[in-house]
Amino acid sequence: MSVLGEVSGIARIEDAPLESLLDALRAYRQRQARFITASCLDRGDRFEILYLFDEDLRTVAVRTLLPKGAKLPSATGVYLCAFLVENELQDLFGIEVEGLHIDYSGKFLVTDTFDAPPLLKQTACELQLPKENPS
Repeated sequence: MSVLGEVSGIARIEDAPLESLLDALRAYRQRQARFITASCLDRGDRFEILYLFDEDLRTVAVRTLLPKGAKLPSATGVYLCAFLVENELQDLFGIEVEGLHIDYSGKFLVTDTFDAPPLLKQTACELQLPKENPS
């Protein structure tokens, strides 16, 4: 479970363990939900990945946690258009996406001039809650 409870603008977030991620994505496909994008947060020892969908004009999401060094199963067998964001995950975070149908092999957004994936953090990203103002 993520440290994020509710996210503004997302009607529902369904947590899916990595081993059942593709089943969760297939369920959205069967309900004819439109794939919007995926986003990623580097949490230090793992990545938190949110797959966002439009379902009946509401934004809903599937969230999975990916340990660093583990392979992410590609969503392109379910939503081919996911190849764009999955190539971004490879380039920007160094995540290896297994079974990616259109694979730019780490050269979609970055060049050989980068020593490391540009969004891979050296320290964990922590949720910063606003401080309450005393009345």
